[in-house]
Amino acid sequence: MKLFLNVLLSLIAISQSFASTNIKSQDIPKTSTVILNESENSRQNKKTSLALRSGSIAGGISGSGVDISFFSDTNTQFGIEYMTGTHDLKPDIASIYSETIDKANLNAQLIGIYGKYFTGNSFAINGGISFRKIEADYIITNKSLSDYYVNSEVSGSATIGNIGIGNYWSWDNGFVLGCEWINYQIPLANKKYSSNTITGPGFDKSKSDELEKISMDLAKLFSSASTLQVLNIYLGYSF
Repeated sequence: MKLFLNVLLSLIAISQSFASTNIKSQDIPKTSTVILNESENSRQNKKTSLALRSGSIAGGISGSGVDISFFSDTNTQFGIEYMTGTHDLKPDIASIYSETIDKANLNAQLIGIYGKYFTGNSFAINGGISFRKIEADYIITNKSLSDYYVNSEVSGSATIGNIGIGNYWSWDNGFVLGCEWINYQIPLANKKYSSNTITGPGFDKSKSDELEKISMDLAKLFSSASTLQVLNIYLGYSF
């Protein structure tokens, strides 16, 4: 009984000690909220952002480019982007032709306008309209036969719509690091394509006709294909 009384008296003394400090909840700094919303807080009062881009342009074609955007408020951003890149096709077609492949490139260009809305601290949804152009050009020759050659230029372009998601982490010093996880491109209008294939006299006529058809089909595919941009890196500065 004496032990119980001593414990009870101790508890009363401790409770009185806490009450005397008179601590209020509003006196405790809300550091957790500041940390969780660091990117959102750092976007406040920012007007412009300049950035470099690197990653996928269309399909398997990678490249780099630049970006300039403007904030209408903390969570809404509008911008212009430009990207260009080249993919070497030689390894892809070396097994098809026994002749010398002097040149085989796949090129892509993308220029467009977009809007970005932050639904959370760093997570954002992107959407916009762009002009996309994809070109393929290759030269195939046979060193022992001067009149045996193929020179082909194929291109396809279209106005595309795109929508994607990404995270953009920003700091008070203006530095921005982003990753656009995925961006889906859908051709909307102005689908144009062209193919110009020239073969030498020594090139088999039936193979030449087949090659011209393949080139034209490829041009049509370039202009009408829906493609994905995946894991694009965004490195910028906001001020």
